Amino acid sequence: MKYNLKYLLLLSVSLLSLSLLGCNLTSDSETAKSTSVTSDTTMAEITTPVETTTEEPTTVYNNDGTRPDVVNFYIFHDNTGTRDKLTEFYGPFTEGADIRTFAAFTSSDSSVYGSRFADMWFPQWERFSNSSECKIGYKIHIYLTDGNIIEKNILSPDDVVYDYTQYVETWIYDDVHHAAGEWYSHLTTADMKEDTVITSVKLTCGPRINEVDYIILDTFVYTGNEQFNENGDYIGPVNASVKVSRGETESYIP
Repeated sequence: MKYNLKYLLLLSVSLLSLSLLGCNLTSDSETAKSTSVTSDTTMAEITTPVETTTEEPTTVYNNDGTRPDVVNFYIFHDNTGTRDKLTEFYGPFTEGADIRTFAAFTSSDSSVYGSRFADMWFPQWERFSNSSECKIGYKIHIYLTDGNIIEKNILSPDDVVYDYTQYVETWIYDDVHHAAGEWYSHLTTADMKEDTVITSVKLTCGPRINEVDYIILDTFVYTGNEQFNENGDYIGPVNASVKVSRGETESYIP
């Protein structure tokens, strides 16, 4: 009888162990299944393409071929009226004396010929059918011997009355909107009209010209404020520069 009780006790313990083992197997299986689902979901999130949107760049100068796409500085060469393209100029820096006048032509030719400025300038400007929508602007950079730099946009006569004139004076001209042979002077605010174009800038040495190392003059073609950034810098594509340096005699580099 005692033997049977011992046998029954062992049998009960065995059955209980099997039951607990079955519970553990089920739990491990469910954990594995859960891990598999989590892994699949993570992979799906990684491999699914992320939709992105590409913004078109802002157009700062909408040129379809009808507006000027080139501009360069030209200098009067001799009495024949020839004007030569240049990128560097050398000449005396003498207080109160003119350095030179630099004209902006919408051309890339090495020289422009003609006896009258307007007859040279208008054919280059008007070969673009919508050039009347455009203006020509300038920016002067004055590099001082102490390392400082003075910069100023020149878009109208109001811009030439500024502290930089103690170093270099700038005089702006519309060389084309006047009668042939008629005398004309630099532009004033009262002269500005809808069709006025600033075709050239004359540089004159101010009383502190000895403090100037060299000058860079930029020119550019623009249609409105969209061609300038928040700092007032021109960001359009149609521009050119001339470097003006001190020299004993006049010379220039194309």
